[in-house]
Amino acid sequence: MMATLLQTTFLIIPWYMCCCGEPVIHTNLGDIRGIQENDVYQFRNIPYAKPPVGNLRFAKPEVYGPWEGVLDGSEFGPSCLQEVPQEFKRMLPHHRQSEDCLSLNVYTPQGPLNTASTKSVMVWIHGGAFSFGQAMYFDASHLALTGDIIVVTINYRLGVFGFHVPIDNELPGNIGLWDQRLALEWVHEHISSFGGNPKSVTLFGESAGSFSVCFHALNPMNSGLFHRVIAQSGVPTSLLTLWPRAKSFSLDVGISVGCASNAFDESYLSCMRQIPAERLHSAQQDLMSVPDRSLKIEIRMGAVIDGVLIPDDPFTLMTNKSSPSYKFFRTLDFITGITSQDGSIAAPSLANIAKYVNFDIKNGFPTKMFFGLLFPALVSAFYGESVKYTLAKDYICPLYHSSDQLVQGNKVLDAFTDSIFVVPALRSLNSHSDDNGEASTYQYVFERPHPDPEDHERLPSWVKGSTHTSELFFLFGIQDFFRKYGIAVDPADLVLSEQMMKYWSNFAKTGNPNSDDLPSWEPYTSDAQAYISLDTPIASRRRLFAERVAMWEEILPNLLQTSSRYN
Repeated sequence: MMATLLQTTFLIIPWYMCCCGEPVIHTNLGDIRGIQENDVYQFRNIPYAKPPVGNLRFAKPEVYGPWEGVLDGSEFGPSCLQEVPQEFKRMLPHHRQSEDCLSLNVYTPQGPLNTASTKSVMVWIHGGAFSFGQAMYFDASHLALTGDIIVVTINYRLGVFGFHVPIDNELPGNIGLWDQRLALEWVHEHISSFGGNPKSVTLFGESAGSFSVCFHALNPMNSGLFHRVIAQSGVPTSLLTLWPRAKSFSLDVGISVGCASNAFDESYLSCMRQIPAERLHSAQQDLMSVPDRSLKIEIRMGAVIDGVLIPDDPFTLMTNKSSPSYKFFRTLDFITGITSQDGSIAAPSLANIAKYVNFDIKNGFPTKMFFGLLFPALVSAFYGESVKYTLAKDYICPLYHSSDQLVQGNKVLDAFTDSIFVVPALRSLNSHSDDNGEASTYQYVFERPHPDPEDHERLPSWVKGSTHTSELFFLFGIQDFFRKYGIAVDPADLVLSEQMMKYWSNFAKTGNPNSDDLPSWEPYTSDAQAYISLDTPIASRRRLFAERVAMWEEILPNLLQTSSRYN
């Protein structure tokens, strides 16, 4: 009896203890002291990679390794270098930035923990157009507590530091994605020390984070690192998946800081590694601030096909049934969805167009300007070739036209929502679900406006619906909005938030978001196309925006006498 008691005590004590109310966790890398907040233990600013400075700038991340003493995990680490949009600043715990930023945060429910605990794990990849964003912005306390899961949020290199174009064999490219992957490896190797199950990991993200999630979900070299994915407002078949001007932009940055003339040369890399980080970031921002009047519908920072992390065009990887990427993707349980007005990401571009052609964006968007200028560019980008607007105008007017200029503005955003988010999401869902007996597939649309009045004020009053990123408020910390920011929250929003956190955490545990205390969420099939409307109340529906989808997938391809890239 005594021997058994001593053995049991020996197994538990080295793993976890509390000192003066502060949790201290033992890992094979060293001890970490965290904090208690919202009935959750938080272990912040855990380094997963060596500082990416000097010769490690633009290089693949290297494992940080063990540390001496007790690591202080009570404060968030610095964000990666970026230009933080004004609307995000007031919700950040601090504004510190550094090139040395590769850290992660672990949220685990408070309680008696031991190494025998096998809680499911969710790893969050933030969005931000691959040029801004911070792990600390997303308080995962309530998600971890409500779902009884462990949540990990990560920083990764952004902008030119994370997505500098590959040069021959010197630079691998997609450095920010390599950072994400190393963080996933860290979770796989060390999350059991926090009571997490490395065999039950869900990767989830939004916008650029969602694209990142899907890149990893299409690469079979990641087998075993995660088992389920949730892609929020971004899939691999979108117009915004890859960065077409990566090489020219990287060269322009080099020219602006004096490391290149009109081409990359052998001294380019060593020169760029000696430039102060702030100067590189400033050069990037100067280039990105130049208005683009070409009406090119594309991302201005992001990933490229590198032959390793992204071996081929993501659309090809997802639709080629004989490819290892397609087969790996279909082994993963999959949720994807949108906000009802994800096209609101185009609102700043519409404002720039308004300045250029001299009309007041507050009064909506002129019909002639949309059908004569913007929609042809959108159709051309969608089909990957030049398309004459006159071929399509008679069919699109009933769907995207209004004689009311304010309503017309919102219909412009509908067109962006459909072409960039809705149709690509449906194709990804079909590719995943068709004859797939191995993994589950679910679709959602988030339709509830978020509660932050300041965020709404930055958009024209005619922007309606649930705007891009709205669902994030409901997954991460809406419960604290009044205490932290003085933002009143409708009780119905708190109910919806709890329901969403349960859906997400249920899925992370079993691949099925349903439970007895939630409205039923039917799996997606290409025949029924069932989806759930996340609103107050939650509703089950079928065939999201069916008429608008048919226009992009069926009517326009036939009318234009060309093959849609989605056929």
